[in-house]
Amino acid sequence: MSDDDVRIGRFIKDGKEQFLSFHLYNDLHGCKDVISDEQLAVFEALNDDLPGMIDSIVPADGYTFEKEDGSILYEEDAWLAFQGARSIWLDLTLGGEYGNVKTIMKDGVQFRPYDPYSVFKYRTEDDIRAAMLGYFDEQLADKVLSDLSSAGRLFSQNNTAYVRSDVIQDKGRYGAYTIDSMEQSDAEHAVLHMHLQKAVSGDELYSYSSEEIIDFDMVKNSSGRWVFTSFPYWDSDYKA
Repeated sequence: MSDDDVRIGRFIKDGKEQFLSFHLYNDLHGCKDVISDEQLAVFEALNDDLPGMIDSIVPADGYTFEKEDGSILYEEDAWLAFQGARSIWLDLTLGGEYGNVKTIMKDGVQFRPYDPYSVFKYRTEDDIRAAMLGYFDEQLADKVLSDLSSAGRLFSQNNTAYVRSDVIQDKGRYGAYTIDSMEQSDAEHAVLHMHLQKAVSGDELYSYSSEEIIDFDMVKNSSGRWVFTSFPYWDSDYKA
């Protein structure tokens, strides 16, 4: 879904669900210059009257309709959360694979600033933690940062956070993830079952002969955002 799409709710019949969304015409994709004022007024009225339109929905043919209340974890949202968490995870644990920035030496080990592309402006450990809280719950985020610091993989200097500039040492660390399935026990707890394809000794680069299903636990945080309470990426043991 795009930023202009709003989830409305779902039609339910015989245990099957069909989801309904509404597309908001906020910028009309640059078409305002070629439509009439009357047409523009119709679009704006549709956006303004969205709550009324939702209330007017009448299901038929044996369907019931339930309004969107944020209780459902959608696969698209789970995938986006996984991708965001994965990006931060890899940047913290395999810093040398990302970006092309000047490194510094500390105790004979290379380190680089955490934000290699200078895109997100994550400079301090507090910045990193704030970014992590968009994808990890507080307990897991704090544990990861504490473990990295204790292991000498993360430190701060001159108001800048540095991570070890590690790189992938063997092809066995390469892998591909896809969603296998999801389970949601209630409005605040879910499990994302990820299908991992992983290389083993003897595999060609980017070929994967090992497969397994790995579970990633998720909860809805106080901000109403689905985040991970465990992230066993690449056989790590980070579980809250």
